[in-house]
Amino acid sequence: MEDLVLTEEEEKTVQEGEAAASLLDSPIFLVAIERVRKQCAEQILASAPEQGSVRDNLYNLSRGLSAVTEELLAIAALGTTTLENVTRPTADDEVQDDPDLSADY
Repeated sequence: MEDLVLTEEEEKTVQEGEAAASLLDSPIFLVAIERVRKQCAEQILASAPEQGSVRDNLYNLSRGLSAVTEELLAIAALGTTTLENVTRPTADDEVQDDPDLSADY
């Protein structure tokens, strides 16, 4: 099996993607997000008509949680894509790396 050749940036992207995927795979993380979003919805419905700013803040909190979740999904997807498209060494790369193999005798 060939070893993958990752740049520092690719390695960082893959690591961030794995960390994001780990968060998204965590049941308690998803439960916490959904509980807060549910609380926001309930408080919006229970708010008095004159509490427009309270509803706006609750709505923004709920949307913010959605934005965080969407960003984690994007980070995880980028990590996966990066890993799938990384440069793989070829036989030519190995010859170039070993000067004894490329010398003309």
